[in-house]
Amino acid sequence: TGWQPQWVMIKRMDGTGKWAMFDKMRGITSAASPETDGDDAFLVANETTAETNNTQYIDLTAKGFTPGSTDVAVNSNNADYMYLCIRDLDGYVTPAPEVGTDVFAMDTGSSSSTIPEWDSGFPVAFGMFKKTNATQDWYASARLLQGNVIYPSNSDEEDGFGDAAFDSNVGWGKSSSGTYGSSYQSWMWKKSKGFTAIAYPGTGRLPTAIVHNMNNTPEMVWIKRRDYTGKNWVVGHIGLNGGTNPFTKYLNLNDSAHEADSNSMFSDTAPTSEILTLGSDNLVNAGSAEYVAFLFASVDGISKCGYYTGNSGTQTITVGFQPRFLIIKKTSSGQDRNWYVLDTTQGWGSGNDDFLELNQNSSQSSADLGAPTSTGFTLTNTDGTNGSGNNYIYYCHA
Repeated sequence: TGWQPQWVMIKRMDGTGKWAMFDKMRGITSAASPETDGDDAFLVANETTAETNNTQYIDLTAKGFTPGSTDVAVNSNNADYMYLCIRDLDGYVTPAPEVGTDVFAMDTGSSSSTIPEWDSGFPVAFGMFKKTNATQDWYASARLLQGNVIYPSNSDEEDGFGDAAFDSNVGWGKSSSGTYGSSYQSWMWKKSKGFTAIAYPGTGRLPTAIVHNMNNTPEMVWIKRRDYTGKNWVVGHIGLNGGTNPFTKYLNLNDSAHEADSNSMFSDTAPTSEILTLGSDNLVNAGSAEYVAFLFASVDGISKCGYYTGNSGTQTITVGFQPRFLIIKKTSSGQDRNWYVLDTTQGWGSGNDDFLELNQNSSQSSADLGAPTSTGFTLTNTDGTNGSGNNYIYYCHA
């Protein structure tokens, strides 16, 4: 189709066949066996029957869709089909955000048994949540993965998770057991020029080009293999290698290791406004394996990917807006290399700050790490975020 659809209707023309309707809100889910295996919500326009959700009928690509089943409704051998698609949000057609809350939101839980558990005010493309006051892994899911979950704080494979529901225009998630109270916080992104999520099958080829439809150059990339346990998250960022040829290096999101060489991760090639280039490493591109990539970019006044050198004192980082959310990671060797997460919902900006670490399942800690300003953020004398001579990367959002 030339773009990723959000709604697809398919009808067989040369024989008996149903008017099959699919959409991303109810669920066109990318396959990652052995979980729900990409089962799609299947609704028939010419029947009064309720929808079913027990077959992988189609998969979405950045430029269209592909049949994922030999079911007669979508892909009978030698049969002729017609289709109608409606385009999804992407960086080419989504209006530019005017304020950060247009495309990024944070909320605490309300123990709602119906979606949305966490309110955003927009359709959520990617959401994470964490119980902030207890030892528990981070959970993450996306509209393309709904009904399944992955864990930023560990290397486990994808798991089925019915509470990862995305069929809402104003939030995501539900609390089927009534457990997600106010101690559970979620962070949510909308598809825009500043963010997109891609589910893709690996090819094993070096290099492999993945179209992303952001109409903006990704500056931070998170990739997770979904179908095999024990596989680390891979992170690329424009601040690695001191900002010079940064995609020759990579980090792991789920641990505190410093940066490492990455030819087999990103083929030593930085992303462009159209393409993400992958190497052949099995963490990002094994043949027939299943992956998800989360792409983040800077947008003036809204979001920023950047880097700096610590000074063991105080310093101010200027980003051009007042951030509500900040991730900082030390990339050089030494102690305290965790992924610090600060935000105004947890409590960032006055004295001691409550913070989490993306690579840890631990509860909140508290320390004075600085504060947001009207044009950026300040840093204090803390080795994990501002040690003398150490290199750091960050991502922040208004």
